[in-house]
Amino acid sequence: MDINHIDSTLFLSLAIIVYFVAKIILAIKQIRQHGQPQKMDLEKQPLEVVEGRKLATMDNIKVAHHRISELEDRLDKIEAEAKKERSDIVAEIITMRKESHTQFEALSRAIGRLEGARLAGNN
Repeated sequence: MDINHIDSTLFLSLAIIVYFVAKIILAIKQIRQHGQPQKMDLEKQPLEVVEGRKLATMDNIKVAHHRISELEDRLDKIEAEAKKERSDIVAEIITMRKESHTQFEALSRAIGRLEGARLAGNN
């Protein structure tokens, strides 16, 4: 092999090795910079005005307590209505069960009479 003549396979292999070494060096630099604070230009940052909260005065606290009390009252009403509705549904289910039981008893008696009449007619 001559210094003036480089084999293309060797050149390609060396180029690939140099490429991967460069990628590894860049990756190591990025890993080192990952936890570091970044430089920031404050003049280019957007400015946002945020509305402040109300002061914690007694009047504001009383208003907040009043709103909470109203919400609790509404919640109590909703819970009472739900409880009543649940009991109404349970009562309706019990009534339906009793009615269906009565209907099945009547049907059973009717079937018994028909069977009795059929057996009496065959004798």
